[in-house]
Amino acid sequence: MSQAYSDSSFAIRADLAAVHGATVESFSAPGTWFDAKERREIVALSRRVRAEQGFEIQDYTDEVQDIDLPSGALKLIKMVSCEAEKIDKDFYLELVSNGLRPEQYVEIVGLVTRAVSVDTFCRSLGLSMYLLVDALDGEPSKKLPDSATIDHAWVPIIPAGPRGGAPAQALYGETEFVANIFSALSLVPDEASGVMQLGQTQYVGASDFQNFKFFRDENFSRAQLELVAARISALNNCFY
Repeated sequence: MSQAYSDSSFAIRADLAAVHGATVESFSAPGTWFDAKERREIVALSRRVRAEQGFEIQDYTDEVQDIDLPSGALKLIKMVSCEAEKIDKDFYLELVSNGLRPEQYVEIVGLVTRAVSVDTFCRSLGLSMYLLVDALDGEPSKKLPDSATIDHAWVPIIPAGPRGGAPAQALYGETEFVANIFSALSLVPDEASGVMQLGQTQYVGASDFQNFKFFRDENFSRAQLELVAARISALNNCFY
């Protein structure tokens, strides 16, 4: 079990603790378009915003270090953290027209989404927040997928199948169908992968998605899993 979950009165699966630990460590590592200090700051600001808006974070510790971020970053962090259902294409276009690059937009969305996921898990079990580690040295890779194009999302994405070329094969494998929730972040493949790793562990993996007999525990069926997922989505105004 992860050290952060050692005080849990509930049994937490080893794979779940491991993916949460890896997720939090990734926040303080160099990314694709932000360095480690900037990524850590994005997550810390997301937590501050949610704490200020009344979202319960057990034993909240403000870890903001006043690191400079691109124009529009704070506005995006606030929206994804607290009012994601209000984000629309006009909001996105406003940010990119004022200097936030699409690649930066995607990396911020991925970081905040993953942070909210881990923090919500901790809150639901009454666990202390997962503290951030110190930022690592290193520069962002700034690798832009050469097959990324405007398709069914506001931001450029890597198309599945032959159109996506080597980047698609590396991210999606051989499949020619990819769920929108995965491809939407593919402009920054590492963030897309990070979100899907959380989803596969917390919910259900792509290989078992159509297996309606799938379950992780005999006391919690796939039907019950979908009921909880659908109810949470509805409460969050998620159109899925």
